[in-house]
Amino acid sequence: MTTVDPMPEYDPIEIEILRSRTQAITDEAADTVYRTAISPVVTEGRDFSTTLLDADGNLVVGGGFISLHWLAATRAARSIMDRFQDSVADGDVFLVNDPYNGGGLHPSDIFICRPIYAAGERIAWICMSAHMLDIGGLAVGSFAPAATECFQEGLRIPPVRLFAAGQECADIWNLVTTNVRMAALVEMDMRSLVAAAHVAEAKTREIVRSVGVPGWKASIRALRELSERELRRRIGSLPSGEYFATTWTQWGDQFLETPCRLTVDGGTLAFDFSGSAGQVPFFINSQPYIVLSSFLSWFCPQFLPDLPYNEGVLAPIRIECPEGSIVNATQPAPIGAGHMHVAFNAAESMMQCVRLAAWAAPKPLMGERLSGPNSMCALGMTTWGGLDHHGNPDGWMFMEGSLPGASAGWEHDGVDVNTYTLATIGLDGTDNPPLLADVEIMESLHPILMTYRGLRRGTGGAGRWRSGRGLETHVKVAGTAGVTGQLLGMRGRLPLEGVCGGGVGDVTVFEKISVDGEPFVLRLASGGGVGAPLDRAPELVLADTAALVYTPEEAGATYGLVFEPGGLVDHAATHAERHRRRRDRLERATPAVRPMSDKAVRDTAEPTLPLYPGVVQRGCLAVAEESGAVQAPDSWLDGCPTLEEEQPGDGVPVIVRSYLDPLSGRALHTEAVPRGRRGTIGTRPLRWTQAAT
Repeated sequence: MTTVDPMPEYDPIEIEILRSRTQAITDEAADTVYRTAISPVVTEGRDFSTTLLDADGNLVVGGGFISLHWLAATRAARSIMDRFQDSVADGDVFLVNDPYNGGGLHPSDIFICRPIYAAGERIAWICMSAHMLDIGGLAVGSFAPAATECFQEGLRIPPVRLFAAGQECADIWNLVTTNVRMAALVEMDMRSLVAAAHVAEAKTREIVRSVGVPGWKASIRALRELSERELRRRIGSLPSGEYFATTWTQWGDQFLETPCRLTVDGGTLAFDFSGSAGQVPFFINSQPYIVLSSFLSWFCPQFLPDLPYNEGVLAPIRIECPEGSIVNATQPAPIGAGHMHVAFNAAESMMQCVRLAAWAAPKPLMGERLSGPNSMCALGMTTWGGLDHHGNPDGWMFMEGSLPGASAGWEHDGVDVNTYTLATIGLDGTDNPPLLADVEIMESLHPILMTYRGLRRGTGGAGRWRSGRGLETHVKVAGTAGVTGQLLGMRGRLPLEGVCGGGVGDVTVFEKISVDGEPFVLRLASGGGVGAPLDRAPELVLADTAALVYTPEEAGATYGLVFEPGGLVDHAATHAERHRRRRDRLERATPAVRPMSDKAVRDTAEPTLPLYPGVVQRGCLAVAEESGAVQAPDSWLDGCPTLEEEQPGDGVPVIVRSYLDPLSGRALHTEAVPRGRRGTIGTRPLRWTQAAT
C-alpha cells in the first residue's frame, strides 16, 4: 500500500479559479494563432499548441490542439535558460526547433518562447508551437524519408533570439526565411506565434497583478503538488510488480523492436526500454522526451481525465531508454519523424503496460475500463510539392492522414476517424475537433481535386465491440504537370492488436498515382476490437450492415451470423454456427506450450484475483474465467492452445495469433507479430510471482 504525505492547507476554490484563469490564457493565445496564421496545416489542420510554464520551465497548463507539444515546451524553455542564463531579459522572444538542441518533437515543430516578468522578476514562460509547412532540407515539406542524417532534414535552429528586449532581430528572421521554401507563408505563421505569445504575456501579468507574485508562486506550486499527490495515490491502487509489452516499427523489410518493462512500486511508474533496436539511418529515430510526451498526451486524458496535466504528473513517472537506440538516438541520426513511428509505438507499449497493471488490480483507481491500443500508432501522413495553378512552387500536407479508426472500448465501439487525443476543448466549443481541412479550401489553394472522402469499409478491428473506421481519401492532380510526395504511413504490415480476444485492426494502404491519371488513394488503418468477434450481438451486426460498415457476406464470415431467406438473423442457427467455429478452432489449434490440465477447476479455497480480462489468478494458477480451465503458471499465455494465420499482403510475413480458452475455444488474446516472435504482453504482479514460488 502506497502512503502519501499530507498536503499543506490550500483554499480549493482559489486554486481552482486560478487554474481556470491560466487555462483561459492558453486558450486565448491558441485562438490568436487560429485567427492569424495562414497555412492550412495550422488554420485547418490545427497543428499548433500553447504552453504556460513557471519561471523554472515547469509545466503549468497547456492549450491549443496538440497536447504532444506541452512536455516538449518544458525542454525548450530549459534549454534557453541553460544557454543564455542571466542574460534572458524582459521583452526577449526566442526561437528553437532542433530536437538535439532543446527543440520540438521534430524540426518542423518550431517553438517561440517568451519569458514573462512582473515586478522585475521572471514569473513564467509562454511557449507557442506550430508545424511549419517547410523548414528546408531534402524534401518539400521537410519530411524526408530518404535522409540518412539530421543535417539533411532541414534548418536546425538552437535557441536564438527573435526579439531582444522587444527589438526584432532581423538577421535571424532573414536567416530562417532564406533557408525555407514558401518563405512568406512560414514567416506569417511564425509571426502569428509571436503575436499569441504577446497576448499570453499580457494576460499572465494581469493575473499576477491580481494575486501578487507570492500568491502566484504559491498557487502554481499547490496545483503541481495536488496533481502529484493524487496520481501517486492512484498508482498505489495498482499491484506492485512488472508488466511487459512489446511493439515493432516497420521500415522497409525491417521490424525494429521496442520492448517495454513497467515496474510499479511505491507510487511510481518506472518504464525501461532496454533491448530496443539500435538507431537507424532513417528519419524514424526518437528520443526519451518525445516518447514521454506521446505517452502523457494519451495517458492523461484516458486515465486521468479529472486531473490537471501539469508538472506534478511527471514526478511519479520514470523512463529509461538506452543511448544510441531508436528511442534515444544521438547525432547525426535523422529524427524528422521522431514523434511518429517509433515514439508512438513506444508510447503505446507504455500504455499497454499500465493497462495490464490496471486489469490485474482488484480495485484500480485508474485504467479500470477496457480499451484497445491507441490508433494514433497507425497514421498515414503524406506531404506533397509541385507547382501551383500559377506555376509557383507549392507544398501541402494532408492532415487526413491523422484520422484512423479508434480501437473499441468495453461496451462501446470505437470512434470513426479518431483525432489526436487532447485534454482541452476545441475553440469552436466541441470536443477534439477533427483535423480535416475544408475540401474547397484545399482545392483552391493547391493543384488537386479531391474526388472522394469518406469512411473506409470492412471488418478490420472486429470484436464484441468493434473498432471505428478510418478515413479513405481519393485525390487527383489538377492544373499542373505533376507533384511529388512523401508517404509517411505507419502500420502498413503490422496491425494494431485487440483486447480480450478482439480482432486486429486494418492496416494502412497507399495506392500511388498512376500514369493514366487515376487518383492517389489513402485508406487509413484502424485500432483493434474488444472481446471475441463471435460474441458480438447480432442486432449490432445488422445495424453495421444497414450502415454499410461491411457487407452481409463479411458479417457471416467474421461474426458467424446465419441469415434466413428474408434477410433476418436465424438466431438458433447463428448460435450453433458460432459454437461450431469455436470447437473447430480448438481442433485446428496448436497445443499449449505448457498445458496444465484439461479439467475445469471451479471450487477452490484460493481467492480469485484479476490477472487479465477473462483470466483470473487462483493461487499459483491462471484460470480462464468463463470455463474454469487451468492454464500454465508464469506466463498464462503458455497454457493456451494457439491458432495462427498469416496476415495477407506482400513483404515480411506477419502472424496473427489467437490464444484460446482450452475448453471453450473462445479467444482470450490476439496478437500480431513478425513471424517467429511470440508473446507481446506479460503480467507479473508480485502476488503472482510469489505464489509461483
